[in-house]
Amino acid sequence: MPLLLLLGIWRHLIQRFPLRYDPQYWGMVFPLGMYTTCTFRLANALDLSLLMAIPRIFIFVAWIAWLLVFIGYVHSLGQHILVSKRID
Repeated sequence: MPLLLLLGIWRHLIQRFPLRYDPQYWGMVFPLGMYTTCTFRLANALDLSLLMAIPRIFIFVAWIAWLLVFIGYVHSLGQHILVSKRID
């Protein structure tokens, strides 16, 4: 996760690559949710309350990531519809 964050900072802030929606972003969102869910289930199965701190934090990280990618998708879809209506 920290490596992805560092690569994102390098790509978009340092290299000034435009931040646009890309379907591949769902490939980053999915593992966030799955690791959170698996860690939650493992902590329950092993009765490790200390381990529960991870899913309690990462559930918000996963939801925010999902929401940002979804907003990017909706914006991209809206832009596509507007452009196609201008052409017609």
